[in-house]
Amino acid sequence: MNGLIPWLVISFFALVQGYANQCKGADLVSSEVEMMHMNDCLKEVKVTDFKEITGDKLGCFTKCCMAKMDLVDSAGKAHKENINKAIGALWTDEALKTAMQAGIGKCLDDEGSLLKMDDDVACSSFKPLSSCMHAAFMDVCS
Repeated sequence: MNGLIPWLVISFFALVQGYANQCKGADLVSSEVEMMHMNDCLKEVKVTDFKEITGDKLGCFTKCCMAKMDLVDSAGKAHKENINKAIGALWTDEALKTAMQAGIGKCLDDEGSLLKMDDDVACSSFKPLSSCMHAAFMDVCS
C-alpha cells in the first residue's frame, strides 16, 4: 500500500484547521515524501502556505495531491480500498478509525464517481469531495 495515502484523508485537514496534527489526541504525521508532494501541489495552485488554500483552490489542491499520491486512477476513480486501509493503519483507536472510515467512505460513495482528471481545468469535480472529506474530518475530530 502506498504510504502517502494517510496524508490526504487526514493530515491536510488537520494542518489547514490548525489542529497541530492531532485528532482527539492521535498524532497525524506526514513523511518527507508526503510533504514534498504537498509542497509541489501548493506551488501548482500558486500559494505558499496551507492556510492560503481558499475554496477556489481546494479542488485543484486535492486533485493534485490525489494524483501525485496515486489515490485516483487516470480516469478519476478514487481508490477507496487503499484509503480505508490507510485510515486503518493510522490509528489503533477502533472507534476513531471506524468513524473516519465511515465518514470518508460516505464521501467517496457520494462524490467519488464525479471526479474528472481531464476536461476539469477549474477542478470543480473535486470540490464536493474536498468539502465532504473536510466535514467528515471535522465531525470525527472536533
